[in-house]
Amino acid sequence: MDRQKIKSYLESATNIAVLLASVAVLLVCTLNYFTVDSTPLLIEGLQKGKNLSPLPTYNYGDSPRTLIVALNTDCGYCGDSIPFYKRLIEAAQTNNKATKIVAVFQNSSNKVERYLQEKQFNANTISDANLNAFNVTATPTMILVDSKGIILDFWIGKLSKEDEEQVLKIINNTETAISTPF
Repeated sequence: MDRQKIKSYLESATNIAVLLASVAVLLVCTLNYFTVDSTPLLIEGLQKGKNLSPLPTYNYGDSPRTLIVALNTDCGYCGDSIPFYKRLIEAAQTNNKATKIVAVFQNSSNKVERYLQEKQFNANTISDANLNAFNVTATPTMILVDSKGIILDFWIGKLSKEDEEQVLKIINNTETAISTPF
């Protein structure tokens, strides 16, 4: 009989523990449901239609559009994309300079100069830039802005061939505005 009593107490204790755990879970779920934080979430990062922080020593108003290419000399994808950037610069030069291209590096000017010589890459450059100030968290990143510094479009990472062709079409387009839904 002692075994029967112990078994009965253990079953009762187990049932009570399961019941308490279920009530606790239900209580937590109910509290989370009714206490939803109503404060809006801040959206970080690049956004079409928003102003981009000014570049050091560069004026967006100098051309109808500027394509900013954020690079890092230590980034393999950046190096792999250099032939595409050369094509972009060539395309920009043939369309009456409607779009200026500026390569922005977070690296020191000495390191950037060596990198440009090694890659045989002739581009307008800005060195020692704080890419975080432009909401750039990865390289390579390309940001197309108008003469007021408003983001028209952006691309992050090494582009596919299709995306490269899209960017080339935009650069070859001599209109100053791009129809993008904001």
